Amino acid sequence: MTLTFYYDSLGAMLDVVEATPHQLDIIDGQVFTRYIPRGATGSTSTSTRFYGRHLFQMLEDCRAMLPFAEAISDIETMAHELTVCLPPPRSVKRRRVQAEAGDHPDTDRMLRGDLAHAWVTTRKLLHDDPTALTTIILPVAYASITSEASIYWNMAATLALAWLLEDSGRRTCLVSLEYHTLSGVSPTTEFSSVTILKAHEAPWSLQEAIVTTDRAYLRRLIFRLQDCLPEPPDLGYGYVPSRGALQEHIAWCSQEYDWRHVITGAHPQHDDISERSSALRWIERQIKSLEAVAL
Repeated sequence: MTLTFYYDSLGAMLDVVEATPHQLDIIDGQVFTRYIPRGATGSTSTSTRFYGRHLFQMLEDCRAMLPFAEAISDIETMAHELTVCLPPPRSVKRRRVQAEAGDHPDTDRMLRGDLAHAWVTTRKLLHDDPTALTTIILPVAYASITSEASIYWNMAATLALAWLLEDSGRRTCLVSLEYHTLSGVSPTTEFSSVTILKAHEAPWSLQEAIVTTDRAYLRRLIFRLQDCLPEPPDLGYGYVPSRGALQEHIAWCSQEYDWRHVITGAHPQHDDISERSSALRWIERQIKSLEAVAL
């Protein structure tokens, strides 16, 4: 069984988190929101060493966006530093060519005596396609031992690749995917949470997707969604499936949500990225792969 949740924007997901059980406290004349512990209680833990900024603070920062300006600068610098250029997006169109020799006869032309155009061949022609759509997945589920640096640079690498794809003429959709198997639940249950951080039709911007570079995106916001799941609760936040299982789930999502030309971004648990130089190497490998298939 799979529990699936779909949010068509970051704002929609934040609205759901903010609506989870809470109460308003008044301290020195100011009103503060206090979220009531639920489930495994990680999202409301007072510890910041592992979970990062507090839940209420992460919600405020996601609304304001200003705290993530440095991350946007890092991504922009990486994208501009790479000198490689992707080929323009292409589409395949078929055209019927008529000549004196070919694959199939055109009986009408033969009967009219037009033998110079009596045979038909269908040829595949490549055309530049400025409307090519690409869906980029940001896998935001990772093991508890994953370092803050690994989280940051994996997400930054993926977003820098998206920047380059946009520069090459593609229209990208940026998708946050949190997919894992719940622990302590029988029968086996999977949790899948999809959030659209930039739609294909939206102008290029990292204003929403940039929040994935912060560990509190998973450990506060998404953990809060899990903490408030209906019965049975997940008391351990689950475990991350293998890369193969992730790809199978992405294939299912592609059918379910009509995703086009899907690219899976760097994964903090499966890709060896922990600093800027390894992030750049990962981007270069992805570009070579894309050049080979002329996406």
